[in-house]
Amino acid sequence: MWARFRERVKRNIRTLAGCIKSVRWPVKCRERTATLLILALLIGGGLWVWLHGPTLAVLKSDNPAQAVPKSACTVHTTSVHPVKVGDASGANAALNIFVGRGGGRVQRQSSPLTVQNATLPPGITLCATSSDLVSSNGQTLPAYQVATWARVDNDGTHITVFMTVAPRFGSVSGFGGYSGVVSLDDPRALGANVPVDVHVEYYDISDPAAWALLAAFGGFVWAWFIYRHVANPPVPQPFWTSLVLGLAVLLVAAIPVVNAQVLTNPDWAGSLGQYITLATLAGAAAIAATPTLRVITALPPRSAPAQTAGQAS
Repeated sequence: MWARFRERVKRNIRTLAGCIKSVRWPVKCRERTATLLILALLIGGGLWVWLHGPTLAVLKSDNPAQAVPKSACTVHTTSVHPVKVGDASGANAALNIFVGRGGGRVQRQSSPLTVQNATLPPGITLCATSSDLVSSNGQTLPAYQVATWARVDNDGTHITVFMTVAPRFGSVSGFGGYSGVVSLDDPRALGANVPVDVHVEYYDISDPAAWALLAAFGGFVWAWFIYRHVANPPVPQPFWTSLVLGLAVLLVAAIPVVNAQVLTNPDWAGSLGQYITLATLAGAAAIAATPTLRVITALPPRSAPAQTAGQAS
């Protein structure tokens, strides 16, 4: 099996060398040249992305503790009967925090939570704490990248929980989704448990996009290989037709996959498993799209049937 594969590779190399030396440039040489040009564009684009893409940097000025009011966690006399505050409930109970690709500090607040059977002094700030914010793979956001507190409204009957997240302060934390719970940690009030979901977007979409295009090219080459061995005889395409076919397959296969897996998924973390899934989907999409697009690009012009009828008459 491997001997036959090596023989085919050598035969293709000899054919390509013959194409380069040929003055008349046969049609089969034009098809292979278009494929090699697409591969060269992918390699060049990947190198450009690697050299000129955004870099990860620690943001020293995004200390989340600076956003906490100074009066939030000052020492107070313990109340004999601390006020109970209701927990967040309902479909919108979770506090969703979306951190953009730049990784800058983001602050969000919960919906008002009811103070039960009592009131609090209007306008005061309360101390709050957060549990560990843990991702699905076990990573946690460091405590110095998270800050939280609460504020009583003007009537003293509701409080609002605030949370600030800075995943690049002090160090660069991993990307993806983190979950935890925020609650009051104040001697004057208890409760106010709010589930929190932090979504740290992947810093550079060009990496998965380049990977998906490369995987789609692999699927296109595999579909072309199957066509060459199934069609009897295989019909080579001109240079521009082959170039348009290859680019169309790459775009049709890669763009929807990147959109579904990366752009619309704020929890994309860039893990090995996610890249394997991305390559599998893009390659399979390219294999499925190549036969249809090949037929479309091989269709004759609309005037061809009329010309044929005129010649027959």
